[in-house]
Amino acid sequence: MSSVTSSSFQIQWIGGLSRPFWPQRGIRQEDPLSPYLFVLVMERLGHMINASVSSDEWQPFRFVRNGIPVSHLFFADDLILYAKAVQGQAVLIQHVLSIFGMYSGHRVNKRKTEIYFSPNTAPWLQSEISSLLEYQRVESLGKYLGVPVLHARAKCADFNFILDKIKAKLNGWASRTLSLAGRVTLAKSVLAAIPVYFMQTCSLPKRVFSEIEKIMRQFIWGSSEAARKVSLVNWDSICQTV
Repeated sequence: MSSVTSSSFQIQWIGGLSRPFWPQRGIRQEDPLSPYLFVLVMERLGHMINASVSSDEWQPFRFVRNGIPVSHLFFADDLILYAKAVQGQAVLIQHVLSIFGMYSGHRVNKRKTEIYFSPNTAPWLQSEISSLLEYQRVESLGKYLGVPVLHARAKCADFNFILDKIKAKLNGWASRTLSLAGRVTLAKSVLAAIPVYFMQTCSLPKRVFSEIEKIMRQFIWGSSEAARKVSLVNWDSICQTV
């Protein structure tokens, strides 16, 4: 902490330097020490949660029966907490976070914090826990790093945004005059690469792949919504390896 508390600043003003002053709100955001200090502080929070789990106070979540219990997940500066939907667990979470804030100076931003309940949780219990924690209750956690956070079995509608991304690319190319070779190159290097990022964490339904192939076929042969063109070669022949 000596590296943090001993730092001082001076301001150049009218050809001279002001008197040194010491920051009262910690180190600046781009300070090279910031990520190291943040990791050390969050590691302490992880130890507090693990201690509560070991003492059977914190009841973690299991994705499958007899699976590995999950109480928290850290990624960069984001945190997800898992616990049983009962008032006692909400009080425990509030207690752990308050102690952590007292030692570290961190505070929970209630405007940015969301709470998601299992569909099996009674509505009255959801209301009581939400009122206790004062977090925003949501029906879905939306997307994280561009990938949807799925709460149930994946459906084709959950991945419509991938098709929208591909169609948006095509709309940008519509005004260009491209040869057949140019369209094939763009389809292989750009369109086919769009779903790869999402396939790292999600298993896409076959129907989504069929829709992607359909869009690529129409683009390669120059078809559009206004004018359809006949495919000169079977799609299975095009997809054969050399």
